[in-house]
Amino acid sequence: MFKGMFKTANNKRFDYLPRSYDPIMEDLKERVESREITEIDNREARRMRISRGISRNQGRSKIRSESTFRANSLIVLLIVILGMMAYLIFEYI
Repeated sequence: MFKGMFKTANNKRFDYLPRSYDPIMEDLKERVESREITEIDNREARRMRISRGISRNQGRSKIRSESTFRANSLIVLLIVILGMMAYLIFEYI
């Protein structure tokens, strides 16, 4: 009778398996699988290889365009600052 009255709740237990993601290993696995498919069907393998190459290069082009934009904006900023400095120097001399 008193045993059930003073019983405290236990923590819930669950199974959690931590996972890690390695993009290099994923890419390697996809390439190995595509090579295995290449032996089976050349036409389908070519399509997969071309689409994978295009998708891989699209991510790089986005990064490249962002870095190009930063570099160009820095150059424009420097030109504006140097132009203002040159104007002030030649105006007051």
